[in-house]
Amino acid sequence: MNFPSTSPVGGSNHEFEVIVDEAIEPDIAAAVAWVERFVDWYNTKHLHSAINFVTPDDRHFGRHLKILSARSRVYAAARRLHPERWSGKTRNWEPIRVVCLNPEYDNASSKSKA
Repeated sequence: MNFPSTSPVGGSNHEFEVIVDEAIEPDIAAAVAWVERFVDWYNTKHLHSAINFVTPDDRHFGRHLKILSARSRVYAAARRLHPERWSGKTRNWEPIRVVCLNPEYDNASSKSKA
């Protein structure tokens, strides 16, 4: 990895740089590995409530349409088979059309521009 010089004397102390690089690199490598695992989990396994419990990858690659359609059919069939278990309508499994990372901020900024 290329990092800026960590020497306290402007790069002339090579031994100090080697010691610091050896001490920091495993921690940075562990942090990078952790972030990579987290991003993979977040995008490919974690079901997001804001997009009707599909993963960001499902949404990004268009798989969410098939997933949500199948869920809608399953819920409708379950309601038909056991109406006594349902006090109202089934969950809305329609695809979410617009996704915002920070909806509170987006709503506030659009209101202030009006």
